[in-house]
This record gives sequence, structure tokens and C-alpha cells, in this order.
Amino acid sequence: MNQKDIIIKHENQSYSYALSQVLSTLKGSTANLKQSKY
Repeated sequence: MNQKDIIIKHENQSYSYALSQVLSTLKGSTANLKQSKY
């Protein structure tokens, strides 16, 4: 495994982590919206 592969893998992990954070934040905000409606 060369340096470039390691960097790409690291970027992919950071990206998927950021994506999951965004998704969980979106889920949380939609849940809050649903609660505030009722």
C-alpha cells in the first residue's frame, strides 16, 4: 500500500464520517420538527 492509497482511504473515512454526522443531525432536526408540530 503506497502513500497515495493511504491518503485516499483516510479521506474516504473522513467523508463517510462527516456524511453520517450530517445524516444523524438531519434525523434529529426532523424529529424535533415533528415534536414541535404536535
